[in-house]
Amino acid sequence: MKGLDGLMSSHPRFGLAIPNCREGLYYPPSFAGPRAMLDTGIMAEELGYDSVWVNDHFTAPKYVENMWREAPNFYDPLITLAALATATQRIRLGVAVVVMPIREPLVLAKQASTLDALSNGRLILGTGLGAYKEEFEATVPSINTTERPGLLDERLAALVQLLVGSKTTFNGRYTKFVDVELHPKPVQDPFPVYIGGNAEKAIERVVKFGSGWIPVGLGPTEIEEKVRELRRKASLANREQSSIEIAPQFTVSIAGSYEKAVNTYKSSAHYKHFLSLQTSTLRGRSIDNAISKNLMGTPEDIIKSIEKFVEAGVEHFTAMIFPARRLEEYIRSVKIFAKEVIPSFRS
Repeated sequence: MKGLDGLMSSHPRFGLAIPNCREGLYYPPSFAGPRAMLDTGIMAEELGYDSVWVNDHFTAPKYVENMWREAPNFYDPLITLAALATATQRIRLGVAVVVMPIREPLVLAKQASTLDALSNGRLILGTGLGAYKEEFEATVPSINTTERPGLLDERLAALVQLLVGSKTTFNGRYTKFVDVELHPKPVQDPFPVYIGGNAEKAIERVVKFGSGWIPVGLGPTEIEEKVRELRRKASLANREQSSIEIAPQFTVSIAGSYEKAVNTYKSSAHYKHFLSLQTSTLRGRSIDNAISKNLMGTPEDIIKSIEKFVEAGVEHFTAMIFPARRLEEYIRSVKIFAKEVIPSFRS
């Protein structure tokens, strides 16, 4: 990834997921209020993380409603990052990922370009299909869920056109606008639009629209194979391969022993979230499979795992999620990672 000085970084980057839309899914409801959530982002910059990441939900899936008595708080990702932009100076501000089939591209393009300008070019806009069909059914009941992939592609194309074009007209099946002149344009050129997803179609979207790829739940061998395929497709499309950042999302459970780290993960709400994704994003993957493909154990264990992922092509450890039952546990793990892991990858 290019820094604010325009130079490519030579070491892997590390991004922290803050709990804006993660209550009920990864953490208990009322896990972190607005002040604590923003303080976490400020802390990440002070600790030396390269980026902070928010995610995107409008309404909770059914399993969350059934698991908690209290409704989770879902804070809008771009407004959350706007607040963080005013309180930080250096750290990158990312969304992993905005659910494109639910988002209107005209509004999203205006929000993204404005935020990039206000943050002096620090926004990374991750986009994706969204893990839960039921969320789409609740928020866009007029469109059948089978049309989500086509809706994603169309809205992604409209978004990119708005961000780079001058006077823009778009005439799609779901999205239409005429002679829209969207200003300000993003500070970054090209503006970083990342694409989430593990499937072949996601890689094709990255090559066509994206400057980064955000898979989840893949081990080093799988990532290496898919990076090879991504680079092959990029070459066929006459795209510069180095312009696409490999930026998977990881779960990090850090403790005094590997066994304790695994137990911490299995006792967390994040574990139940993983089980819920086995019918969508992580279909067919066992819990043992997931543990081995994330960052778990002592700091030394995690350093060795990171080295394997870097060898496989990972450049940015995006939106790292630290399982915890209480905010204090989360902060403690975030600090240990910053003190005992990150320095091993700084020249």
